[in-house]
Amino acid sequence: MSSSAYVKFVFCNNLKFEAIPHDIPLNAERLEVSFNNIRNVTYIPELPLLSTLDLNFNDIEHMSWPALRVLPCLKYLTLGHNRLIHVKLDTVITDLPKLTFVDFSYNELVSVSPYEFGLPQVTNAIIHHNPYNCGCDMAWLIAKMACLESLIRSLIETFS
Repeated sequence: MSSSAYVKFVFCNNLKFEAIPHDIPLNAERLEVSFNNIRNVTYIPELPLLSTLDLNFNDIEHMSWPALRVLPCLKYLTLGHNRLIHVKLDTVITDLPKLTFVDFSYNELVSVSPYEFGLPQVTNAIIHHNPYNCGCDMAWLIAKMACLESLIRSLIETFS
């Protein structure tokens, strides 16, 4: 039996990669390609068992959202600390039925709708530290934050 039969986690961190490697074992369940020099994600290898894709701390400016379609078991997608200005998960969310967690913190997002984050399917979205333009396009987020603040105040009063 080949050694790749046992590979579940693939770590390609700090290797100065400019793209996601093509030769990831098909049975990989977690792929980390963090702290590299990736600027554009145009290709992701078909990985039918992958549940976690970590692309944190690159210089990603462009993400080909349709490239994610080859990851039907994806649950966790982390793209924090990059240079993304757009998120378009809504264009592929039906192909990612298990995706529930995304991290887009520390990017360059200025405006986004809840659907572009994959809501309501995505139940956990980390989106802080982006230079949001708090206009009408972001009213949904402002309303959610006001609701959360009200809930927290109520809980503090109840348990004080």
